Amino acid sequence: DPGWGRSDLGIPPPEGVTVLDNCTETVCWRSSQFLALRGPGTFVVATASFPEVGVQFWGDTNDGLCRVLIDGEEVWKGDTHGTDVNWPGGAFVKYLYISGLLPRQHTIRVEFVGPGDVTVRYFGFGPTAP
Repeated sequence: DPGWGRSDLGIPPPEGVTVLDNCTETVCWRSSQFLALRGPGTFVVATASFPEVGVQFWGDTNDGLCRVLIDGEEVWKGDTHGTDVNWPGGAFVKYLYISGLLPRQHTIRVEFVGPGDVTVRYFGFGPTAP
């Protein structure tokens, strides 16, 4: 499984991958494999040696803006608010995929921009969501 896990949720990340966040119980929400960034300055970051990385967003109508950085450089800034009739409950389910990275360790970081939550389900290390 190329997806990510969180040791505090009983789902460890794949070997060679570290996943960290700066969340507290008052500014983030956790459930199963979901982490919702809910306040200014909150982020989740994965570090790994893969030539391809991705982020699985799973938003809904209260989710909002975030930005994604690879090795400190912004690669995407956008809105995770919305619905998709293809998913139960109309969730916004999108996989942001970045390829062509040099063969070395990389850091992918998702930062809350707001307004609204930013829900990250997992990081991936291939062209499609696991």
